[in-house]
Amino acid sequence: MSNGEIDEPKMTLGKDLPSRARRIVKSGDLIISSIEGSLSKCAIITD
Repeated sequence: MSNGEIDEPKMTLGKDLPSRARRIVKSGDLIISSIEGSLSKCAIITD
């Protein structure tokens, strides 16, 4: 398993994302992948 930190976030407008990726997130939220092959991927949203 690999662990990492996103130090250069990429901003993308919701209109450019697939509908399953359009979510409003806030600090402290946990997001988990639902894509087959990436089910072990997750992230905690920070400030």
